[in-house]
Amino acid sequence: MQKLLGICMLFLAFNGLSCDICNMSVSLTPDDTKNRISLLYRHRFATKTFSTLVYTPVPNTSGSRHSGAILLPGMEDQTHTETFSVMDVRGVYNFNDRIRLIGSLPLVRNERVINNASQFVVSGLGDPFVLGKYDNLVRTNFTEEEKSNHRVTLGGGIKIPLGEYDFTNNGTTAQHDIQAGTGTFDFLFSLDYILKYKKTGLMFTSNYKMNTYNQKVDYMFGNTLNSTLNLFYTIKRKGIILLPYIGTYIEQGNKDIEERNYEDNSGGSLLFGATGIQVFVKSFQLDALYQHTLINKLNGSLQLDTRNRFQFGISYLINNKRNES
Repeated sequence: MQKLLGICMLFLAFNGLSCDICNMSVSLTPDDTKNRISLLYRHRFATKTFSTLVYTPVPNTSGSRHSGAILLPGMEDQTHTETFSVMDVRGVYNFNDRIRLIGSLPLVRNERVINNASQFVVSGLGDPFVLGKYDNLVRTNFTEEEKSNHRVTLGGGIKIPLGEYDFTNNGTTAQHDIQAGTGTFDFLFSLDYILKYKKTGLMFTSNYKMNTYNQKVDYMFGNTLNSTLNLFYTIKRKGIILLPYIGTYIEQGNKDIEERNYEDNSGGSLLFGATGIQVFVKSFQLDALYQHTLINKLNGSLQLDTRNRFQFGISYLINNKRNES
């Protein structure tokens, strides 16, 4: 499950991927008709304390397997902590009032700590992705304030294997989930739904990631499904627009496969409570998001418990002249 947050942080809450509409439509969010370039920072924290009276340490002979923590021999209690940080450069371009293209280039920094002692740090280019979206598959365009408007958007894309997946520490290959990349082309699918009535709105996003097998390391991450449901409210004050929101976020992952066998300590589900805000000032958008884990239902007993994650971002919005003509 550790890879669920490290790799599948592609569609958090808003992240500037809201609906693109033409000038004949009703704006549901302030960035509807804008192209953009964004800089996003994401961070995840996971930890768990193991007692060797309960767990039997297994020597790390290959170092490449993913099935949970690998306990070190000779320690009575071990607190394993992992932090996953991503600096993401992201762009959105609207070809017209229905079709948009999203690109992401991540820089990652992953660290493993045992009993407050850093074991190693993995840093470098991660796996970028390109995602196309067909907006307004279903939509309404009422201009009356007392009427509600809604939209449905479908998307599909691909993750490109540019990140290193063979980082070694003291001659031992680190586990797959803490590597910068996966070494595979993976496929992305998305469904978005947004409903707005007056100043209040509801946004649902669901994203499915279909992974492929890395023949070089004989490993495949389990496919994942991630869904977000947020309730937001629009506040306008002297040229500034605020969109505070609250909601939930759930991640579900299948078990990983190594050497054609399922890894018992991988996959499962996580439920988060979320709160955040978007601030629009002239041509800039500021984002802040915090998610706290409510339920950890992970397979096996050696996976670390994800405690929380947060994101900050800034975007420069560019008017789409084609849509405004």
